[in-house]
Amino acid sequence: IVDEVVAGLLDARFEVREGEGVITLRGERPLAEGTRLLLGRVTPCVGRELELGMLRALVIESIEESTAQAALVTAPPGVGKSRLAQEFLQEIRGQGARVSVWAVRGDALRAGSPLGMLGQALRSACGIHEGEPVEVRRRKLSAEIEARVPPGHRRRVEEFLGEIVGAAFPDEDSLPLRAARRDAQRMADQVRAAFLDYLAAIVAGGPLIVVLEDLHWGDRPTVSLLDAALRDLSDRPLFVLALARPEVRELFPKLWEGRRLHELRLNELSRRAGERLARHVLGERADADAIARIVRLSEGNAFYLEELIRWTAEGRGPDVPGTVVAMVESRLGALDDEARRLLRAASVFGEVCWAGGVAALVGGEARRSRVAAGLEALVALEILVRRRESRFPAEEELSFRHALLREGAYAMLTEGDRVLGHRLAGEWLERAGEPDPVVLAEHLQRGRALDQAACHYLRAGRQSCDRGDFASALARAQRGVDCGVHGETLGNLMALRAMAHCWRSEFDAAKQASAAALPLTGRGSRWACIALFHRAWASLVLDAEDDFMETADRFVQFQPDAEAGREYMLWAPLAASLLQTYGRRELCKALLDRADALAAALPVLDLDLRGALAIGRSDYVRAFERDPWRQLQLTRQAVEAFQAIEDLRNQITALNRLGQAEAELGDPAAGEATLRRAVALAQRIAIPFAQRQSALHLAALLSRGSDPSKWGEASDMAGSLLGAAGVSVGYRGWAHGICAEVLLQRGSYDDAVRQAREADALCARIPLRRLWVTALLVRGLIQLGDRDEAARVASRIEPGLACLGGGGYVEIDARVALAEAYWTGGRVDEARAALGEAMRGIAARAEAIPDAAWRARYTACVPEIARARRLASAWA
Repeated sequence: IVDEVVAGLLDARFEVREGEGVITLRGERPLAEGTRLLLGRVTPCVGRELELGMLRALVIESIEESTAQAALVTAPPGVGKSRLAQEFLQEIRGQGARVSVWAVRGDALRAGSPLGMLGQALRSACGIHEGEPVEVRRRKLSAEIEARVPPGHRRRVEEFLGEIVGAAFPDEDSLPLRAARRDAQRMADQVRAAFLDYLAAIVAGGPLIVVLEDLHWGDRPTVSLLDAALRDLSDRPLFVLALARPEVRELFPKLWEGRRLHELRLNELSRRAGERLARHVLGERADADAIARIVRLSEGNAFYLEELIRWTAEGRGPDVPGTVVAMVESRLGALDDEARRLLRAASVFGEVCWAGGVAALVGGEARRSRVAAGLEALVALEILVRRRESRFPAEEELSFRHALLREGAYAMLTEGDRVLGHRLAGEWLERAGEPDPVVLAEHLQRGRALDQAACHYLRAGRQSCDRGDFASALARAQRGVDCGVHGETLGNLMALRAMAHCWRSEFDAAKQASAAALPLTGRGSRWACIALFHRAWASLVLDAEDDFMETADRFVQFQPDAEAGREYMLWAPLAASLLQTYGRRELCKALLDRADALAAALPVLDLDLRGALAIGRSDYVRAFERDPWRQLQLTRQAVEAFQAIEDLRNQITALNRLGQAEAELGDPAAGEATLRRAVALAQRIAIPFAQRQSALHLAALLSRGSDPSKWGEASDMAGSLLGAAGVSVGYRGWAHGICAEVLLQRGSYDDAVRQAREADALCARIPLRRLWVTALLVRGLIQLGDRDEAARVASRIEPGLACLGGGGYVEIDARVALAEAYWTGGRVDEARAALGEAMRGIAARAEAIPDAAWRARYTACVPEIARARRLASAWA
């Protein structure tokens, strides 16, 4: 038994209980990390039994039923989200080692940093600290992966997780890693696959609970990867708990939509719960009226109630501050000058600070010991909390007990002190090894080191693009522009905006941004290359003919510097594919020849470049030449290259081209098998564009086949795409054409013509596809007996082929349709001439096939060739 004086001197290591007028010292106990103290005592979690019970029930269901679930708890600041999370974690960790737990917290200064929260969770899981030598980080990551992941996947998983935990591995002996570092989307795909494989390995061995506190300061890539995990691991014991302020819904409006998500709104503490807390801290002998008064004043805000309890216990009188803010100001104002100075310095870093960082702001290393003593006193006063682990191992890490305390301390800074403090904080963090460019940029911008800040925003924006988070990339670019920079830095930021806008299909904005970037970017630089490509893309989509031609010509003539050479060679095949889609044969050839010349000058052609160039050239051959055999060889090369570097996204593209080539050479069974591989892979990586692309390629093949049982699958896939949002005009036209093909096969000619007309309107600016649709429409009109309309529509075939150079995959189908239209209209000589041109095209293609078996398949098994031969026989 101890008296009140001794009880007041005991800290939270000791369990003290009051009852029946007696204060009892129960003994020493360990503290959980982040345990909240009030007047030196651990307080009970009151008034949250219902919410804790609901969370407990969800976790039990997730574990026992093996289902992935998520919960979102929202409440304004001060209501008690952090305390709920703390109580939940203590309960879960009490379950023992069979439950893995990841618990991370968002930070205002790191808000939006790509994979910031997830990287924090993974570092914690591996025991990795900022500032550790990279070799140490790699060892820790490798040990974790070895303990969790099956042998066949370990190297890939550890290499790509290393990219987000600051443990980057060398890439000399890793083709996939080296290739991914050169391509933003490739890296994003690989990181995503590695994370999901790692998570699958964890939940295969037992339940995993992920707690994300302050998600309103989180980032889209973290949210997106957890969304993928909740989908792909839906039958595994995975539970995600997110706690956030209500504005989280504005930041992530579709948060885990379609998943098993449960939402809880955390209400204010009830009167009875508030009284229990006050009575626990103030003791049984505390005045009941005083307790009732402070509970009433708190209005259910847990943080305000705690401060009111503190005010009452310290006997500071009846005139308590009437708001939370006023209470914080009053409490901080009661501290001595040195304590307030340290808190002001600490607040510059955000909710988390480091002893060395605070010392750097208040006088440097000479004051280090004095600063440490001052921070220790602030921990004792329950304003700061010491954290168990530090982001920087050589530095003690502390955090404010509550965000409102940090905001109160920050409000005491003068404008001049804020500017100086943020500049010094940014410089100290950079020296300490802070890897996040967003954090450095925020501090340097607030510290008015604007040129440095803009460069960090540019780096952060490119990282966001690398993670596929184009909205964040735009936000970073705008922050960089807001720094007021000029010249090349401004041009680079505008090029970043152009890239992000294009990938969001915001082509007007992309065109404007690239136009602003081009006069400012460095001659031959990677950012100039990026600006040129995206201006050409936007101009093409917007049908800005003059701008497109001028920009495309500049892109062909572009002389990349040493840093931009690879960038140019990777963009060039994609640009060439865009050009062939729109029938720009000469520009397409010039661009591919330019890229090939640059590639030929390299001592070694890396596999990512080899695959990209092969796809670009195969698209050209298919669109404009009479050589399906070369098309097959090029697509095989591309598939092999992308498989070797484990590039899933480009594997899908290459497989689509390969399946197409196999079918067009007369082996539809092989083509179908290849395309089904592409569809399965697209479903695995869950990228909408890849899924649509693969589905349309497969549907197009099935619609042309002779198996009626597969026609329905083709029309279902095409119809599903037509019902989806955000599908491009070209893809919608293709889907209508596939539906028309199926209807022609089934003999539903009226409906086939209607679908073909829909496709025709949508493909008006896509010459190759429009010729294919024209052939469908002509065949349908002939079947309906509308000879005049069939002849009118067919009259555009010859000029269309001439504009494209006369070759390409669509030539035979189009010439056969033209011949049929002539014959039906009584123009027999013209029909025979058109058919004769088609037969010469078939012969030229067959002669280019060196393999006898493939040549035989080509002449016997391609539908339009079979139709041409039947007509030739009949008209003979």
